[in-house]
Amino acid sequence: MIILKHRMNYNEQTGIHNHLPYNIPYSFTLKLSPFFGKVLSITSVPSKACPGNCIHCNFGKTSYQTVDRQSFYALRHNSTLIKDFIDQHNDLDYIEISGPGEVGLNAELNLLIDDIRKATNVPVHIDSCGYLCWRISVHNDFCKADAVSVRIDTADRETYHKVNAVHQQIPFERYITGIRQFRSNFKGDFYVKTCLVDGVNTDDASMYKLNALLKSLSPDSIFVSSSQVHFDNKVYPVLDHDRLVALSTRLGPHVVLSDIIHQCA
Repeated sequence: MIILKHRMNYNEQTGIHNHLPYNIPYSFTLKLSPFFGKVLSITSVPSKACPGNCIHCNFGKTSYQTVDRQSFYALRHNSTLIKDFIDQHNDLDYIEISGPGEVGLNAELNLLIDDIRKATNVPVHIDSCGYLCWRISVHNDFCKADAVSVRIDTADRETYHKVNAVHQQIPFERYITGIRQFRSNFKGDFYVKTCLVDGVNTDDASMYKLNALLKSLSPDSIFVSSSQVHFDNKVYPVLDHDRLVALSTRLGPHVVLSDIIHQCA
């Protein structure tokens, strides 16, 4: 793993991540993925800027909840750095644009993709939550990628607000409509990430609705996970492997469980 760390200027009183100095670069991580192969991951958004505040998020609680796109990094000082880094690793299978927040918040995402295209023909994967697909600028930026992942944990409005706790400007209907419209226009590989929280979105009705929603979107793969969650003064334990597999079979074919690819009948 190679990481070029960046600093974040965080205001403790306002809870807002300020714009970074112009000489601070993106961070890069090399990783091996059982699904995507050898991946160069570019962090394009600071922690934790996101429209959502998912109870299962690996990056913890959202400190800067917003729907407004911003220039978090000074891209013009990073294009050469990106090219040099890619040139040093010419056996990549994918370049992933991700981060400890929502990638779509980066207002210069299209320029970042352009810089990657100038440097290499390696396919670009955007790892997103999908909360901003309804924004035409985000929609257009995402369409420039070769693969896009979005998050859908539930097909139920009430559970959506409970599990994902998304900004008030993104009601469930806007969120799903945005993903539907993006899916209908996107020509690349489309993936969905789903986290199952035992006792929250795993009952029969929830699984039935979720399966119907995912089927209507025809994802190429569904990445299913489970997580222990502390929520509403309760602890929801992680699903054991057998139960996770059993629930995943209800979400259709091409389900991916953590580090294995599980083809459901």
